Amino acid sequence: MEERMREGFITKALHYVLAFSLASMVLLVFLNAFLRYAASSGITQAEELSRYFFVWTSFLGTIVAFKDNKHVGVDILVSRLTGKVRLVVDIFGYFIMMFIVSIMAWGGYNYFLIAMTSKGPATGIPFSYIVLALIVAAVAMAVLCIQKAYQELVSKEGK
Repeated sequence: MEERMREGFITKALHYVLAFSLASMVLLVFLNAFLRYAASSGITQAEELSRYFFVWTSFLGTIVAFKDNKHVGVDILVSRLTGKVRLVVDIFGYFIMMFIVSIMAWGGYNYFLIAMTSKGPATGIPFSYIVLALIVAAVAMAVLCIQKAYQELVSKEGK
C-alpha cells in the first residue's frame, strides 16, 4: 500500500513537472515572439531556455509513457503468444530494454562529464544540466523495467 502511494506521488510529481515545463516553454516562446513583434526586442535567453525545457519535457515524458505502456510498440507476434512462451518473451524484452537504457545512462554519464565545461551562450547554464535529463530518464526506465519484469514473474507464477 505504501509503495503504491509513493509511486502515485512520483507519477503525480512528474505530471506537474511536465505541465510546468510545457507551460514555461509555451509562455517563453509566445512572450518572446510578442516582444519581438510589438517592441522590436525580445528575451535573449528565451530560445535557449525553451530548448532546455523541451529536452527535459521529452525525456521526462518518456518515463511517464513507458510507465503507462503508452509507447508505440509492434506486438503482432507477441500478442499471439500465451503462457510460458509469452512470459519468456516479455522478460527477454525487458532485459533487452534494460541493456539499451544502461548504454544510454553510461553514454549520458560520459557526455555529462564532457558537458560540465560547456555553458549555454545566452543563459550560462552548463550543458551538463541538459544531459542530466538523459541520465534521469535512462535510470528511471531501467528501474521500471526491473519492476515490470518482477510484476510479470509474480503475476504469471501464480497462474
